[in-house]
Amino acid sequence: MNGMMKLLPNEHLSAAPARWHFLGATGAIEHTLEALGVKQVALKPTRLMSTEELVISDLLTKQGTSNSHFSNGMAAYEMSFLRPNEENLYAFNRASLKIVGSHSILPNRWRWCPDCVEEDNDIHGISYYHRDHQLPGVFHCHKHKHKLGLVDSCHECGFHVSSLKSLCVPPYDNKCPNCGMWMSSYDGIFTAAMAAIETASLGLVQNQTYKNRQQASITAIRDHAGLKQVHENSLPERKRLINWLDAFSAHYQSGEIRAFFNQLR
Repeated sequence: MNGMMKLLPNEHLSAAPARWHFLGATGAIEHTLEALGVKQVALKPTRLMSTEELVISDLLTKQGTSNSHFSNGMAAYEMSFLRPNEENLYAFNRASLKIVGSHSILPNRWRWCPDCVEEDNDIHGISYYHRDHQLPGVFHCHKHKHKLGLVDSCHECGFHVSSLKSLCVPPYDNKCPNCGMWMSSYDGIFTAAMAAIETASLGLVQNQTYKNRQQASITAIRDHAGLKQVHENSLPERKRLINWLDAFSAHYQSGEIRAFFNQLR
């Protein structure tokens, strides 16, 4: 399998082993992952601070592919939420960090763009899962954004890919492997505010050189909320922050909130 251990353009780092298995392995995909030293949790959709991405990245480095954690993984996105000292821990010491609450915003199904699937088959001879199609807040393929959105399930029978065990690569004809029907793209609510968030989410993962993003975000938020840049922890400051949070939540429609979060109460 070593000769197959290469990445395709924008291929999701965690999804690559499933494609390698599809192309050249026999038996269950669990055996392929075990041979690679990768745990089965890698088969789930995008997860932040994934130690399995580091394992796959190290395997690829040994095969001559460097920096895959950034080029095809989530490293640039993840570092957007880290303090400077945490950035260094994660980048150089490979520390395993945890972001609380991330499961409520992360896609829980693998997604694909039918146009990309067709192009990938024509160019590379196989379809594959793109990293940028799995990002939080992203509903469309930025390459084919004039078309309908990403596919994440069959509207006829409910089939979806929550684990790559059920579908190692997207269907080349975009037909449901369960019922054979065409799988429709996302056509739910999509507002100007959602479009701005979609663009910002893509920007986080595609910009690898922007340092101290978390502090820049904090500075911008405090300025927007009318707070001093020096944290005071005073009653007036807390009141201003509460008022700003109320205004922030009221800014978005309920449909927008439901589109972004998958664990609402």
